[in-house]
Amino acid sequence: MALDQTNEIVGFANGGPNRGNDATEGELYALYLLKSHQGQGTGKRLFDHVLENLRRKGFPSCMVSVLADNPSRHFYERFGGRLVSEQSIERGGKQLSEWTYRITLDSVSHA
Repeated sequence: MALDQTNEIVGFANGGPNRGNDATEGELYALYLLKSHQGQGTGKRLFDHVLENLRRKGFPSCMVSVLADNPSRHFYERFGGRLVSEQSIERGGKQLSEWTYRITLDSVSHA
């Protein structure tokens, strides 16, 4: 979790084994940060914490799924995320495009 100066929660991240078909890879389950705290390095620190935890557990890579129209997906590209799949998912009765990135943990670029 990330806290501000008043100890209010402004973001969180978590990850673990890939919930898909390949449990030999790690997965970032969630990374949320209040818009008012974006662009200050807090998201990077949260992400780094999850990646380091996955590294310690022996995972060679981390999978991250994000909606294709989410501008935050560029955050993962800056860390060397490579698009490995696209799929259509349904949320709220709408068809959306979801992209999955793979980030190799031993070569993460700390942009």
